[in-house]
Amino acid sequence: VMGPTGAGKSTFIKAATGADDVEVGHKLGSCTEEVRAVPCRHPSKDEDIVLVDTPGFDDTYKSDAEILEQIAKWLADTYKAGVKLSGILYLHRITDNRITNTVVRNLDMFQKLCGSENLSSITFVTTNWDSFRAENIQEGKANEEQLSEVYWKSLLDNGSKMLRFENTCSSAWNIIDAVPEIPISLNIQKEIVEEGKSLPDTAAGRSL
Repeated sequence: VMGPTGAGKSTFIKAATGADDVEVGHKLGSCTEEVRAVPCRHPSKDEDIVLVDTPGFDDTYKSDAEILEQIAKWLADTYKAGVKLSGILYLHRITDNRITNTVVRNLDMFQKLCGSENLSSITFVTTNWDSFRAENIQEGKANEEQLSEVYWKSLLDNGSKMLRFENTCSSAWNIIDAVPEIPISLNIQKEIVEEGKSLPDTAAGRSL
């Protein structure tokens, strides 16, 4: 589960798992400081799921390079151990009606981290829908359209999905169930582990 600081990654994981020890930030500062795997049981299937909470880019205390280093190390270590991801959820606040240069830059880095061959395993998840009242829900829909028609269009056209998180357990699991159950190897994992590249020499590192 990835995305900018404050996008609701920890909130999403807590809604899905019901885990009391998943810290959720309610202040201006960022909350998740390291990569953390949260295991849980699927509510209706006989299978275990592991959701991975990651520190957000545009962090309060750490640079994007430090955040990428943390995430890349975790991804490389799990890849070496033979553990692969099934997909990536990229969270974004629907209340953000302005896309900053930082968000655009980090999205480019995120694409290079994943690799074009894994676009069908990426789900863009819009959050904070409950912040809108009925009379101004159109503002959220306008932001959603801009994301799908401009900023995320090329990825959505090539297999990525876009879904809404309604801040409920059932909504979280509907999103998780939309992830293809196909193990993937991210571009940055192959670059670091198989090609022996240092982080600054990877596509994501160069982009950042």
